[in-house]
Amino acid sequence: MARKKAVKVLRKQKKRESIQRFTQKQNIGRACLTAKEFRLLQRMSHSSKALRNVGLYTIKQSYLNNKKMATVKEVDTAMQTDTNYWGMQSNSVQAIRRALFTEVKSFFKALEQWKKKNETFTGRPKFPNYSRSTDKRIIEIYQVPKVDDNGYWMIPMNVAFRKKFGSIKIRMPKNLRNKK
Repeated sequence: MARKKAVKVLRKQKKRESIQRFTQKQNIGRACLTAKEFRLLQRMSHSSKALRNVGLYTIKQSYLNNKKMATVKEVDTAMQTDTNYWGMQSNSVQAIRRALFTEVKSFFKALEQWKKKNETFTGRPKFPNYSRSTDKRIIEIYQVPKVDDNGYWMIPMNVAFRKKFGSIKIRMPKNLRNKK
């Protein structure tokens, strides 16, 4: 019995550590960014919101005109024609598209359930809303950042965007530098 309790305590400690690291990664930034880097981060987050809105508009128009959801290829071509596409890294754009499709698929699933049993819902399910430019948005980076010897890590971005505007280096907290 004592052995099982020790394992459970160890699991709880691991969970607590991972949650702590996650929240610390969330709060990195304000004190260690210059004004130029902060504006670059704002521009990148605005680009991610704009790309999400472009994809959502494409899906919405396909639903209104054809009564079916747009394909991944249609959404990709619409996103690629947008001017904000070149500022984002390709895996970030894919993450935005994936998140958008999960939102829209859940809407269609809820709509089907509403058509079968509308008593279980308080009203008709609504299509996902567009992102407002004033809303906060997280830039989703699906890449492990490389931390240099001084404890800085660069936010991965498109090569052309980095050449035009420069890169962003964020200082990692001391307690996270050697953790993997």
